[in-house]
Amino acid sequence: MTSTKQKHILLVEDDTASAEITIFKLEQAGYKGTTTSTGEEAIRKVINEQNIVDIILMDVNLGESLDGIEIAREILKIVNIPIIFLSSTLDIDTLRKTENLASYGYHLKSTDFTALITSIKMALKLHEANIKIEKLLTEKELLLKEVHHRIKNNMSSVVAMLSLQAYSTNRDDVKNALNEASGRVLTMMHLYDRLYRSETLSILSGKDYLLALLKSISEIYAKSDIQIKYDISDVQLDPKVLSQIGIIINELITNSIKYAFVDKTKGYITLQVKPSGNDLLIVYKDNGSGIPSELIQAKGAGFGLQLIDSLIEQLNAQMQIETCDGTKFTIKIPLDESK
Repeated sequence: MTSTKQKHILLVEDDTASAEITIFKLEQAGYKGTTTSTGEEAIRKVINEQNIVDIILMDVNLGESLDGIEIAREILKIVNIPIIFLSSTLDIDTLRKTENLASYGYHLKSTDFTALITSIKMALKLHEANIKIEKLLTEKELLLKEVHHRIKNNMSSVVAMLSLQAYSTNRDDVKNALNEASGRVLTMMHLYDRLYRSETLSILSGKDYLLALLKSISEIYAKSDIQIKYDISDVQLDPKVLSQIGIIINELITNSIKYAFVDKTKGYITLQVKPSGNDLLIVYKDNGSGIPSELIQAKGAGFGLQLIDSLIEQLNAQMQIETCDGTKFTIKIPLDESK
């Protein structure tokens, strides 16, 4: 239950007589009251006493001083505090302006004083509830970040073991399988790393994630003479969608390195990711031998292409495959699906 005895109210009112009466009644109701007649002084008091003042009663019309709504906006930049606006008239435009701020009420001066006390009590309770909710949300985000960090570390250990096993074997088929598995874990590991570092868990930078992923994939296949060139726009994406895109790109690069350059000593891969109208456009190309047409018609005989087809369907995306001087994949993902 909110205690009135410990609450300090700052009244911003240019009418001295009205201010004195209001402060007197507030003190009778058990509150501590301080008054100021100008917006500038109110800002100074908030700066100097922000740990003392619990709630502000702000007159909308402060005469020659700054507008009460503007003063409230400046105060809220300094401190998170409940503000109740006071006015002699019920003006719709003024009401709308106050609603755009963190307003805790609009009180007509002509209304019975009991209504103001009720508004103050409700505003204090609501503010306390909002503070608790913000604290819980902050704790939840910290907990989720810690979970993401631990998952990322566990995945890093898995990647290290897979890489060590791949390095120790002399069989090319086993080495390739282990490298593929390592690449798939890497896509998820980098996602959790980005979630841990990000200020928000609901959206991530596609560029930051994909650049880190491409760097790791390049390190896995460091001994190959395949160059990876890229042009990636900084698009903000949903983490789940970003993970699916990362898996698709990992599979495309892995398939190119495994199959496209068997008869070549050198080659290149290009990747472009950018917004295009209402879509996210991904253009991937290699200058290898090209995918056989029967595999394209069969929608991929290998696991990698089957996985890509499945993810394309989940993203409600479109994919076009062309085979001319290598293989080119053009993927269009609706932006409303990816944000």
